[in-house]
Amino acid sequence: MKTKQSVSEAKLSKLWLLPLVILLSVPVWLFWPRERPPELTIVTETMPAAAEDTAVETFHSVLTVDAREHFPVYLTGAVYLPGLYYVPDGTILADVVADAGGLREEAASEHINLAMRVMAHQMFYIPTRDELVENPQLAALVQPLPGTPDGKVNINTADEPLLITLPGIGPATARAIIRYRESNGPFEKTADLMKVAGIKKTKYEGLEMYITAP
Repeated sequence: MKTKQSVSEAKLSKLWLLPLVILLSVPVWLFWPRERPPELTIVTETMPAAAEDTAVETFHSVLTVDAREHFPVYLTGAVYLPGLYYVPDGTILADVVADAGGLREEAASEHINLAMRVMAHQMFYIPTRDELVENPQLAALVQPLPGTPDGKVNINTADEPLLITLPGIGPATARAIIRYRESNGPFEKTADLMKVAGIKKTKYEGLEMYITAP
């Protein structure tokens, strides 16, 4: 019959075997051959040099044609999206108005020739009916702005209603332009407009394409 001491010694001897088994298992696990993941192969296609050159030439050709056949027109007044629009040759005012979201309800549509053909650098002001009642001269602004054949505004002859149709020019600045002309004589060149209080280089650059000073 086994004593309690001998049983305890047997259990202790088994417990010492566990760390030994673990130590022997680690090297086996580390060096056991395992399957490698499949290699990733990247396949690229290179466009032939001739085809690449053709694609680049075509892209530049499209840009050149687009830049040559489209010109800027400025539309402001009683339209939903006033601003600068680039249109192709043959465009009429109705096309530009459509690009601008159409006429507002208060627009004086009966005074507007929507069939008018537009030209490069023209500016059109669409007045409201109330504006025409207060200032009948605005009716003339539906036509290409007077001053030069291409529709640019002559800053030496334009009055206040005409000047305020220019982008960034409000009544106060328009009156300042007129006062400058009266005090200093006509502008010799359009850049002289920057001598007027309130017109800095940035504002002038936004006006330059719409004005002239012959």
